[in-house]
Formats: sequence, C-alpha cells, structure tokens
Amino acid sequence: MAGMVKDCSVCDRPFTATSLKAGLWENRCSNCEQDKRRTFAEKGLAAKIDTTIASVEKRLDQLEQAIEVIPMLVGGEVSNALGSITGEQGLAEIKEALTKAVELKIAELEQNALQAQVERDAEMYNFKQKLQSQIVTLNNKIINIMREME
Repeated sequence: MAGMVKDCSVCDRPFTATSLKAGLWENRCSNCEQDKRRTFAEKGLAAKIDTTIASVEKRLDQLEQAIEVIPMLVGGEVSNALGSITGEQGLAEIKEALTKAVELKIAELEQNALQAQVERDAEMYNFKQKLQSQIVTLNNKIINIMREME
C-alpha cells in the first residue's frame, strides 16, 4: 500500500512513507533513517569498547601496583641474608661452601670422564673381538680354498 510523498527533513529529497499512518510521523527517508540507526549502533559499540578499555586499564594499574612491591621485598630478603653473613666467620662460611661446590663439580667431571673411558674400552674390546672372529673366518676360508686347489 502506498503512503504519502513527503520531503526528508535531513536531505530534503522526496520519499514515500511506508503507509498513510506512518506518513504522519515519518520525517526521514529510509537512507537517512538507516544512517541514524547506524550512528546509534556505533555509539553503543564505542561505549562498550570504552568500558572494556577502562576495565583493562584498571586491571593493569592494579597489576603495576602489585609488581612495585616485589623489588622492595627482594631487597629486604637480600639485605637480611647479607646481614647474617657478616664478618670473618661469614666470609669463611662462604669460602667453605664455594670450595665444597667446586670439589663436588670436579668429582662429578672426573666420574663422567672415567665412565666415558670405560665405555670406550668396552667398545674397543667388542671391536677387537669382532675383528678376530672375522680373521678366523677368513683364515678358515683360505684354508678350504687351498685344500680344494690341491
């Protein structure tokens, strides 16, 4: 059903209202009406994005405040540990601990080297056994060939 023809209040072009009743209250053509609706949707979307960004910024501020405390705690623990290791006795304890650590590392390296040597010796023994068995086989074949030739 055709409605009345009116001029758009936004773009001043003529448009046909959807019905006679709608012609009483419709003031914009369909293009201008869609633009208005899109603008409202864009405003709603922008508001949602702004809210989300504000929430993320708030959480980031809370995280930064929590992280600011960590260096102070670490500094306190380090100073507490250093406070207990003062004087000649503390230095002697550090030296002793370092000496023990070095000795343990040297013993570990020597053990690894010894184990590697044992493995190499076992490989060489197996290789010698294999060569000897191959030599025996070749000698037997040579003897058989020599017997056949006689």
